[in-house]
Amino acid sequence: FPVQDGEGPIAGIVTDTDLMGLSRHTPFAIKSAIERAETADAVSEAGRGLPDVVVAMVSVNANPVDVGRVVAMTVDAMTQRLLQLGIDAQGPAPCGWAWLALGSAARHEQALKTDQDHALAIDPAPGEAAAVDPYFATLAEFVTAGLESAGIPRCNGDAMATMSALRKPIGDWVETFLGWIDDPDPVSSILASIGYDFRQVAGPLQAEPVLDDAIRQAWSHPSFLRSLGRRALDLRPPTGFFRNLVVAHGGEHAGRLDVKHGGISIVNNLARAYAVSAGLTAKGTVARLEG
Repeated sequence: FPVQDGEGPIAGIVTDTDLMGLSRHTPFAIKSAIERAETADAVSEAGRGLPDVVVAMVSVNANPVDVGRVVAMTVDAMTQRLLQLGIDAQGPAPCGWAWLALGSAARHEQALKTDQDHALAIDPAPGEAAAVDPYFATLAEFVTAGLESAGIPRCNGDAMATMSALRKPIGDWVETFLGWIDDPDPVSSILASIGYDFRQVAGPLQAEPVLDDAIRQAWSHPSFLRSLGRRALDLRPPTGFFRNLVVAHGGEHAGRLDVKHGGISIVNNLARAYAVSAGLTAKGTVARLEG
């Protein structure tokens, strides 16, 4: 950053190296360490410093939205570096590809306790999808294993590029998106509520504009929009008869309030439903609400 004196002229420059010298528990430091990592183990080791970075940010009352962005930025940096290392090991990709973050990762709204949600879009020559899939299956496992080693666990629901259903040609992804719109049953609306939160993290294939075009078609399908809206209301805020908050009565979280499922997820779901119905392609919840 250039720094001006009181009269206007540039007095000097503050670099990321200067900021990293203040503390190793900064977003600058961890991102730089990830980008310099020469092996997957080194990427994972650097990524395991993320909790310390988050604690440092919270201790100085950083904006929670900014903290979420730093978590997502760090996972992005690890993903990008692991992808490059995987490609270096396997050789050039056989066709165009795009690594897509899904869910909270796509929205830049990850919490510290987060899991992996991602997919792969590829652009093979006609009839070559099956032939190139082993390359991308190996690459997806390499990245997923590296993130897991860094403390980002695999998705319990298997929403990862390691699954063949989430690793397919861009044209198939468009058909999937349009299929969710044309067949608004409960299952398709649930899948859409996950898949409509996507963001390209890496890769030469420009997948986002193509998929955004598919999303824009949803506003003209009232039955799908109603179905997506109903799914947004599957979760209910934990309020009692007198609107006081109700905590869990039993289980390991007895006496506590689930802020994610009792509040944040509901707002996320409503913002998504309204954004899709308005033909907006914004991915973040705040951007969707503003739109």
